[in-house]
Amino acid sequence: MSVDRPITKVLEHAGAEFEKRKIQPNYLDLIGRTDLKEVLTPCTPWVSVSMEVAYDKIPFTGGMGILAGDIFLQAEKSSIPMVVLTLAYSSRISQKLEDFNQVDVFKKINPEDLGLELVGRTSIKVNNELVLLDICQKNVNKGSIIALYEEGLKDLYYGSNYSEHRLYQEVVLGFGGHRALKKLNLNPAGIHLNESSKVFSAIAILDEAVSSGMSLDQALDFTRAKVILTNHTLVPAAVSSFPRELFENYVFGNLENPQVTDWIISLIDREGGRLSLATLALETVGKVNGVSKAHAKTASKNFKRIDGASVDFTPVTNGIFLERWTDPRLYLLYKQVDIIDEYDLPDPDFGEKIEQLDSWQLRAIKREARNDLIQYLKRRVDQYGRPVQIPQDPKIAVWARRFADYKRPGMIFEDQRALADILEDGNIHLIIAGKAHPTDEPMKDKMRDILTLIDDNPVLRARVHFVQDYNEELARHLVAGADIWLNTPQVGQEACGTSPWKAIANLTRVISTRDGGMADIDPPAYLEIKGSSYQKEVESLYLGLEEAVLELSDQAKWAKKVKGQLRAYLSTISGARMLKDYLEFGFPKSIDSS
Repeated sequence: MSVDRPITKVLEHAGAEFEKRKIQPNYLDLIGRTDLKEVLTPCTPWVSVSMEVAYDKIPFTGGMGILAGDIFLQAEKSSIPMVVLTLAYSSRISQKLEDFNQVDVFKKINPEDLGLELVGRTSIKVNNELVLLDICQKNVNKGSIIALYEEGLKDLYYGSNYSEHRLYQEVVLGFGGHRALKKLNLNPAGIHLNESSKVFSAIAILDEAVSSGMSLDQALDFTRAKVILTNHTLVPAAVSSFPRELFENYVFGNLENPQVTDWIISLIDREGGRLSLATLALETVGKVNGVSKAHAKTASKNFKRIDGASVDFTPVTNGIFLERWTDPRLYLLYKQVDIIDEYDLPDPDFGEKIEQLDSWQLRAIKREARNDLIQYLKRRVDQYGRPVQIPQDPKIAVWARRFADYKRPGMIFEDQRALADILEDGNIHLIIAGKAHPTDEPMKDKMRDILTLIDDNPVLRARVHFVQDYNEELARHLVAGADIWLNTPQVGQEACGTSPWKAIANLTRVISTRDGGMADIDPPAYLEIKGSSYQKEVESLYLGLEEAVLELSDQAKWAKKVKGQLRAYLSTISGARMLKDYLEFGFPKSIDSS
């Protein structure tokens, strides 16, 4: 009865608010940017350039693809004309385990499989030969996804950062994408580069500007005013770099104006014969941002212009599209009690409204989400190739993300005996999911070693489940149904990391290091992993697990903690806030429109 009563009140409140919602202003009015209605139109959209985008039939790939999809979904919801410029790959990778070894399975796909329609063709030059590209499109509200396709693109991030094929993909996206926009009569009001490897979109704009009669300096000013760069990489050495020979083979043939070619050659020479795409991007764009406060601060220290001048990275912390990642029952509740508005912007009094949520109702929703997860996992396979079987009564902890060294997937397994005791005493089942990059052999080995040590311990074998082929559908079930979310990146290495955002939105208790976006809020509202050494961090992680179990056993304490997380982070995790920040950053308000 205590659960049903608040639901009735919520429905009554929703009916009373109906008339008010009908006359609510649109998104640009709400954020005070009515001036952008004439700037951003279907013919002059904001264009986001990304190697990947996870949207509709276009599958989960990596974190940047999910982020690009979330921004696009938020723009769609807010009626902001936006185009995502990307690639349609000719194959898709799925993960399969054989004797605990990751096997990458490649499946051939075509644009039609992704819900894309052929709308035209363009071309680029590679090694003095013409390469024909299909222009594929999916129209959505006032925007669209535009993807370049040719069979030789292969799969996302094929090869290493420094491989010739990776440069080929980046040139296809940059020069081919620019020509596709022209073919479709789109004149971007602004260009957003997701990482410096998308710099060739800016170079194409620069080349066109010089060819139209501007001086090189004028064209650089024009390009810098039009293009923003979002950095997702903390270490400059991790960014792709290429020798002059490869620029000659892949880049220079696509430039119309020799002044631009000579300018790039001068940069290559100043860099000792090999040019980083980060350097090229920082010389070409005018506005750069990091994806969390900590990341922007670190990037500002790490990256320099070619003359050694410092670069000021503005923080625009990643958000999430709440409607995509929040359990539908919770999302509806947040809407009904006006914690978030129709665009998912937090209400000015959201903190007070979170505190007023009925804890029994929240617990009932979480219980239903956990049951949904348990049922869903029966359709997925574990490290043994068997359906994932979890009893109805245990607590569920999750570590799920890309298998990368700095994310430390093995951290929780450092003391197997201690972990086994915590899992058994606390009645916890631990779910692990994630893929290593196809070329990352050390992390494939690490995955095999982790699965082997799990298999060697009878308690871990019964209570730790590796779910094969991590994808978006699995991720949504995990963030909604988990009781505990583990986030273990090495401090100073995570740019943002949005999986804890999704857990917080779903009232899942987070145990995390203070890194990336988690460091945006101080003091932390989650269970912090900390310590002066790695071993101290491991001990802190185990203590956090034990504390989370105690919280979950106390209804009042659990409600206080998960509400506290949501109250502390909602403004930060909001995709509507992220969209607002990018619009403010990319299109500064003029004095005349103030």
